[in-house]
Amino acid sequence: MTRTTDTRLSEEAAMDLKNRVEVAKKAGASYFISIHINSAANSAAKGAEVYYPNTSGNKNLSSNGQNLAKAIQSQLASLGLYDRGIKIRNYTDGTTSSNPNSSDQDYYGVIRYAKQANITGLIVEHCFISNKDEFDKYLGSNAKLQQLGIADAKGIVSALGLQAKNADIDTLAAENRNVLADGTYTISTLLNSNYVLDVKDGSTSNGTNIQLYEANDTAAQQFKVSHDSQGYVTFTNVKSGRVLDLNGAIVKDAAGAKAASSLYIGVCEGKEDVYNEAGTKSTKSVIRFSMPIMKGSKPHMVFSEYVAAAEDKIVITATNVTPEVGHRYVLRLVYNDIYEAPGQFTHTYEVIAKSTNATDLITAFKNKINKHKEARVVATSDAAVLTLNAKEMPYNEGIMLDSNYSQVSVEAFMWKTIPSGLLSNVMYPIANLTIAKTQGTPGKGNPKIVRDRENAALGYRGITHRANGIYPYIAPELKADLSATYDTLSIEWDNKYLSDDNQYIKTTPLACELYVNAGELDDSAFMTALKAFVEVA
Repeated sequence: MTRTTDTRLSEEAAMDLKNRVEVAKKAGASYFISIHINSAANSAAKGAEVYYPNTSGNKNLSSNGQNLAKAIQSQLASLGLYDRGIKIRNYTDGTTSSNPNSSDQDYYGVIRYAKQANITGLIVEHCFISNKDEFDKYLGSNAKLQQLGIADAKGIVSALGLQAKNADIDTLAAENRNVLADGTYTISTLLNSNYVLDVKDGSTSNGTNIQLYEANDTAAQQFKVSHDSQGYVTFTNVKSGRVLDLNGAIVKDAAGAKAASSLYIGVCEGKEDVYNEAGTKSTKSVIRFSMPIMKGSKPHMVFSEYVAAAEDKIVITATNVTPEVGHRYVLRLVYNDIYEAPGQFTHTYEVIAKSTNATDLITAFKNKINKHKEARVVATSDAAVLTLNAKEMPYNEGIMLDSNYSQVSVEAFMWKTIPSGLLSNVMYPIANLTIAKTQGTPGKGNPKIVRDRENAALGYRGITHRANGIYPYIAPELKADLSATYDTLSIEWDNKYLSDDNQYIKTTPLACELYVNAGELDDSAFMTALKAFVEVA
């Protein structure tokens, strides 16, 4: 980073840019990436774009920049940002182009100065702060800003063939370096402090089992704790000199996963301050783990990428219909999502044909539906084609237990009746009328459903809503971000347990659901290791 605050390296703009490039040059950088948020007088302007060097002076820098720009832009577009493309901009007339070939200087100083230093310079314009929708979706919180940074990083890693080696694990070890001081300890159980961790039979051999045993103050029950420079901790038994291996190491790769006898999936839920016996404060990560997935438990995993939700859509085409003047035309919408009476809750709209023009008939239906305050669809028309789009159901954001995410489910039927006392209620089909429905879907990784799943899962931890319906209403904080998009990972396996009479080994199905910001698990070390474990388990 050339700076981590809003203070410039120089108050003079051009010199500030030159100074930044100089920092990159001294660091031996091959690339200089300038991070920007766009703005425009037109509040409708939207999308992401990346500027890279033109070919003037150094074609290799232009080619390298083009490849990196494509990779970063691809990642930003995958977040849902409108793709404004990758571009060069020429100095003389300020024109932009998707064609990098040019004999002119680069317009932007940071790219121009970087080229003079033989560094590939890029400007990443992430989105428009002047566009309220983009601000709310991509800039409104640290988490939303972070997803932009992650997209940039993924693009860089992809284009340059980089790989972050154990970065998260190293950070975790460093953060928890002072949680347990170096020294010699006995390790007791909270269930009964008279029982401690013990090397079985006082063995000094490799592979010896560890057990809980009544405390006897022997060397077999004492463990020396030591940390390396990165914060990784080692437990060494005082008697045997052997290192404690609890088969609880962090799995770093496919080989480690295949060798594991069981696997836990952990999710970092935040940070907390802890104090040692000397009163020294340190900050550690709070990790919530799944139940153990045992080898031999027949695990099965399903990974689903994010799919956007869509509402029911019905298209009624009356292009070839000739309405009969004076006849009554009826459109009945049947709703199947009312769980108390599925298929019995309806809205019915009636129109008396006043002309033989089908467009007039369709327009009349559209007006009736949209005038209806309790309508559960929105009607639009184009000539003699009526389109009905189901309304999005109001969402309570996981506040009420009995009101989860749902969608309107609707079917449409249309007929006519003859204006006479005897036949006025007889339903006749309408010749040449077609009704086509596109089924809605809740999608996959829908953030509202993710929040509902999180809400429901709290019960397994003993956390429930309290004083439901009574003021003040107390509810736990939910972590699902309603503005995010999620990929979904589901793992199921058969958990073995001993029957109550100690006679049989039985199994019960268990499952773990993991919802991750879309794209974060792609080609990750986590997915590689998990797949490897599932294959051999």
